[in-house]
Amino acid sequence: MADFVVVKEQFVYSLPDEMSYDIGALIEPLSVATHAVRRAKITLGDNVLVIGDGAIGLMVVAMSRLSGAERIIAAGHSDFRLQIAKELGADSVINTKRCCLEKEIEKFVPGGVEKSFECVGREECFLSAINSLKHNGTATIVGIYEDQNLHFAPAKLITHELHIQGAQGYCWDFQTAIAAAQSIPLNKLISRKYPLSQLQEALDTALSRDNTIIKVLISNDEKDNQHEKGTSCVVC
Repeated sequence: MADFVVVKEQFVYSLPDEMSYDIGALIEPLSVATHAVRRAKITLGDNVLVIGDGAIGLMVVAMSRLSGAERIIAAGHSDFRLQIAKELGADSVINTKRCCLEKEIEKFVPGGVEKSFECVGREECFLSAINSLKHNGTATIVGIYEDQNLHFAPAKLITHELHIQGAQGYCWDFQTAIAAAQSIPLNKLISRKYPLSQLQEALDTALSRDNTIIKVLISNDEKDNQHEKGTSCVVC
């Protein structure tokens, strides 16, 4: 959050001329979703469950759509965010405040999904990601867990020959994310934009419990109205 920053050349990626700095600021979180979806190896016809309606979960929905998933189900707590999930490619949404996720999955896809993503970091979401899988399915764990001790019965891992894998941030996925961003309406994820002089307000907004806030951007004060010279960065 400074006017200038120095980085090594190998970590610099050029944005396409037609991409705004606002969208460019979202390439880092999109790279996290890109890496997770690439790890999952989604193929044409796969049914996909994405648990979590935060920015990463929503981006996983979008990347799963671009990867050829047959049906994408998004699960979360916010009707507002789940509506955005639909706009980004989800075929069905489940508000887990009002119903049992695993029972709803059985209605949508009897027998379970081929691929699931856990993008929350809670034990109950981890369990749902596993229990919603069909035989030989793969759960990709993206969420960050504050509680490192999880409790689950391993029997289904054996009887259904399930796969559980992690996706740690991104791994040289920026070029893929930049290319994909041009096919995703990422502007739907930008909830607020503040000048650098209102940094504290931006941080407070990003940390609020308002479910309508997804991503908050900081822009350079003096250059905000000069798109060709301005900059933006994303908060949280």
